[in-house]
Amino acid sequence: QYQYLLKVARDCQRSTAVLYRNNDSALPLIDLLDQEGVPYTCRQREGAFFSSPVVRDLTDILAFAFDCCDRDKFLSFYYKLDLKIKKTVLAGLLRCQREGDTVFDALLDGDGLEPWQVGRIKALQTHFSKLPQLTSFAALQRIVRYMGYGDYMKQQHMDPSRLDILLAMANQTQGPGPFLLRLRELREMMAADAPSNRGPLVLSTIHASKGLEYDRVILIDVVDGVLPNAAEPEADPAALEEERRLFYVGVTRAKRQLELLTYEEKFGVPAESGSTFVSQLLGEAPRQEPQAAVPPKGPSTEQVAWWEKDYLPGTEVTHRKFGRGLLQSKVGNIAVISFREAGVKKVDLTACLKKGLIELTH
Repeated sequence: QYQYLLKVARDCQRSTAVLYRNNDSALPLIDLLDQEGVPYTCRQREGAFFSSPVVRDLTDILAFAFDCCDRDKFLSFYYKLDLKIKKTVLAGLLRCQREGDTVFDALLDGDGLEPWQVGRIKALQTHFSKLPQLTSFAALQRIVRYMGYGDYMKQQHMDPSRLDILLAMANQTQGPGPFLLRLRELREMMAADAPSNRGPLVLSTIHASKGLEYDRVILIDVVDGVLPNAAEPEADPAALEEERRLFYVGVTRAKRQLELLTYEEKFGVPAESGSTFVSQLLGEAPRQEPQAAVPPKGPSTEQVAWWEKDYLPGTEVTHRKFGRGLLQSKVGNIAVISFREAGVKKVDLTACLKKGLIELTH
């Protein structure tokens, strides 16, 4: 979506508006246009995105990966990564932290922790040691999928939309270090609220575009969950009609050409929802999920190889037969795992992943 909009911006010769429901949706595009030096006009800027809980947590966790000695930062988020240790116990252990020692050194050198807690701390230590070496996108995915933060988001019923925006921006900056720096630059840019009137391409919320018209209008993120702002649009008819009125405002800003951007995949994964408004506007029948005529195939060899990269010594895993355990070592595809109840076992990790017998513990 954003790469397409970058091409539109580069070729823009007539009045064109990119319209969106929420200011957050413009951030990856603003980031991309600014990095590429492409002129644009932004009618409204808003910086609440950067202080939202999801963004603040994830940037704190990423920043900690570069300074694992920062115990205050660690205490601010450790419980969001499924580290079930009382804060009083944790704070007591960290009071003994020596200068130059990491938080993990202090915790593992102390006494009073259960073996499974020690295993979880070692797993987190491994995760944090790997984060700076990953791409920004992979680092965020690791925190959310494998380090426990995704489960925390679900437990707290946190809105995942800002995670999607953060992932989109991470896709545009390679390393976690440069990505954190870029986020600070963007935050300052939004806070400055400097007027931008530098080209025929206009970025605007739908609401702020009322009463205006453009030769070409591109509505982005026209998917259920964003526009309309509900994953199940029929659940609240009154709210749906309000969303429909907003959509109507957007499509009627176009004098000559209207484009609606939707997507069936998000970051390479099939999107959970279709687009009610696009289907209705075009007179299409609602999209039906295809019925599988045969049992679905297992994961591809490439997918299994990708998963296997996350199975590192110190990682906690769950086996369908043997239960929970700690991965002690891995040579090739053979992993040695110490299970809580079944003891130490050697398993063929590739085969287990292929058959769905093992997964990272969440």
